[in-house]
Amino acid sequence: MIELHRLHNDLKADEIEDQLKEMVVAHRVHRYSEENPPSGDISLPCLREGEKIISGQEDTDRFLEELAKFMKVQHTISSDACYIDPETGETC
Repeated sequence: MIELHRLHNDLKADEIEDQLKEMVVAHRVHRYSEENPPSGDISLPCLREGEKIISGQEDTDRFLEELAKFMKVQHTISSDACYIDPETGETC
């Protein structure tokens, strides 16, 4: 599961969280305050997937782009839709 670690009042983290919601991807959000930062040397905001930590603007943007492409394919494959061939009228 993807985890977003973020500060409460962070516009960039808001954008990341909105993107995860828009992709309809399972995720958890961990919110921190300036007074109660995460332990260790974690630069916020960051994403965590298993043992992999993604931070920094460029890496985060690349991860979210790849995730969006993956989720688009997954939603297409797993959709509960049936298509009608406009030429033959046959259904899937």
